[in-house]
Amino acid sequence: MTIELLKYVGLAVEISVVSLLLVHLVKWKGVSSEFLAVLCFLIVQSLNLAIRPFIIDVISPIDKDIGRLSYYMGFAFINLVAVFILTELHDLLGVIKGACSVFVTRALQAMALTQVIRLVDRQMGVDYLGDFYSYGIPSVNIAIIMVCSFYTLRSKAVK
Repeated sequence: MTIELLKYVGLAVEISVVSLLLVHLVKWKGVSSEFLAVLCFLIVQSLNLAIRPFIIDVISPIDKDIGRLSYYMGFAFINLVAVFILTELHDLLGVIKGACSVFVTRALQAMALTQVIRLVDRQMGVDYLGDFYSYGIPSVNIAIIMVCSFYTLRSKAVK
């Protein structure tokens, strides 16, 4: 039951971030820091949703250890690349990094670190972080949606 609930949370996060991106596009006033944060988070979420079934259904049945390594390090890599891209897009476009982008950057860094720690935890067989990981990652995703929603609605509000 918990796994099913977490799948719905992932889908809800994806729908929420797409909705936020649509708000940005409808209320377009140029490239903003919030827009860049939402766009990068959408890319991260989309890649995670696209890659997860391949790793779980194709790689893991063949070799469990390679599957774990691909899963945790792959998602950590995606998060860190998103942090790099978000930072570079701000510099390239001359956009000042706002609080929303700073939060998304820090959250993605924390999730990347969590992925690596969780891999070590699983490989050692101790599984201390099982519940923390199962609920922590979705919670961080929800927090990102809440922060992005707040800053998006604040910046796009009709005055």
